[in-house]
Amino acid sequence: MNKSFLKKVIKEEFDKCVSCGKCKSVCDMYMYLREEEYSPRGLVQLAGALVNGKIKGDSEILKCFYTCFLCLKCSVKCPLEVNVVNLILLTRSLLFEFSDFRDNMKRLTGKRRKELNNILDGNPTTEFLKFYHASINSGSYKKSSKTLLFPGCFPDTSLLTLVEKDKIVFNIEKNLDCCGYLKLAVGDLNDFEKIQTRNLKYFKQNKIQKIITSCPHCFYVLSTWFELNTIEIIFIGDEDLSYCPVNAIISDNIKYKCTGLGGFLDFLNPQAFKLINKQNNFKPKCNLSKRINK
Repeated sequence: MNKSFLKKVIKEEFDKCVSCGKCKSVCDMYMYLREEEYSPRGLVQLAGALVNGKIKGDSEILKCFYTCFLCLKCSVKCPLEVNVVNLILLTRSLLFEFSDFRDNMKRLTGKRRKELNNILDGNPTTEFLKFYHASINSGSYKKSSKTLLFPGCFPDTSLLTLVEKDKIVFNIEKNLDCCGYLKLAVGDLNDFEKIQTRNLKYFKQNKIQKIITSCPHCFYVLSTWFELNTIEIIFIGDEDLSYCPVNAIISDNIKYKCTGLGGFLDFLNPQAFKLINKQNNFKPKCNLSKRINK
């Protein structure tokens, strides 16, 4: 997507907003920090100011776009169906060249950097490969199946048990574990589209009719960013998740549970992370597994 198109889409969402503020009541970040710029309404207004040329991309206040947990509660709450989360993601793409993403990546070390690099590059993680080998050795695996098991970067092992129990015959691809969520989340839309193109090519070549996942990130991205009009996306899991395996594994020292981008907040926006890290009761809940674009 070029910048002109991004700005057009952002402006369309911004113009739908009437600043009623209903989104603020469901925003965990705003309820904790109590500053307007951290609220969904505040972010929508800042996005509008950016695309209308009232504020520059390197403005310090725009750092607040990286404090959003991408939980989707504001998008679900909005009475005018403003897709706040998509607006935030597209705005991050406009801000990517000004973000601290590259510098913060350089500071990561050891297992965390290796695993995060794998996810960002769309490469299979160790956890996925274990799940993959268990899957192809199960009685439910069939290479020609039009039902694709898409467990995500850090699969929940119970997913395989559930599909076997329901006698679902499935296919699974070794080099197809990533939906591109992290690339999208950090604002690297160009690389996200590369992963998206790779996945869409596989879906088309193998005539996939159904995709089953237990990852709320994958469900959200596949159902709202891939435009899979002829493919049914099935989520198997708890729709009101308060725990996410991605954040639990990647963020070893995290003190709260989150299924949005909370597990990566400390490297996307360390300042915001410090503000909330002392709050033991700060536990955002997730709506990623709820389809908002039906």
